[in-house]
Amino acid sequence: GNETMLDVTYRLNDVLTKWPSRTFYQNELISSKDASKRRLNLSPETTRWDFALDPDSPAVFLDLCQENTTVRSRVEADVVLELILSLLMRDVSPEDIGVVVSYRAQSRLIRSLIRRNLMDSEITDRLVVDTVERMQGQEREVIIVSFATASAKFASQMAEFLFQPQRLNVAVTRPRTKLILVGSSNMLNADQYDESQKETLDILRDLINSCHHITVPNGILD
Repeated sequence: GNETMLDVTYRLNDVLTKWPSRTFYQNELISSKDASKRRLNLSPETTRWDFALDPDSPAVFLDLCQENTTVRSRVEADVVLELILSLLMRDVSPEDIGVVVSYRAQSRLIRSLIRRNLMDSEITDRLVVDTVERMQGQEREVIIVSFATASAKFASQMAEFLFQPQRLNVAVTRPRTKLILVGSSNMLNADQYDESQKETLDILRDLINSCHHITVPNGILD
């Protein structure tokens, strides 16, 4: 007979498995019995980012609604820093946190903010901030993805690189229990994309639609 080959992931929980399974594995990627029920384990402190850290929402898209950023976004970098500080405050260990970025300019910005605000090099050295390629084969409890690009015009020029399906697949299959996408829905403005990019754009839009969508209020960083 023609039995399907089920791919079992021992990393991703059930919710995080759904989108890659549907998009890249013909619905044949399943989460192992132990992995599927895992949720992010947080200590009881409260932080102002708890709405984003909620273990019951394993995949979230934080929409910062920015307009024109290209290869770096200070607002995104600030949000990533705050998320990291909140995770550390809630007892997630630094080696369980990974940040995936598309551009070196954004990783430099995030790293310098981390160094300036955390002071403790022992902690900063255990936090990984890197490009998708460098994160291949790695896994973390929590993965934060910073898209940096809010300009659809720029995104369309970079689409083959930025939203290349294989790179999205690598990024979203690194976390065990929590994926936080940080970006701006403006990068999806369809009128900036040509027909040849439709499939790539649809995959990105579908990824974002599969996440719990949270519009981050402008004043949160004040």
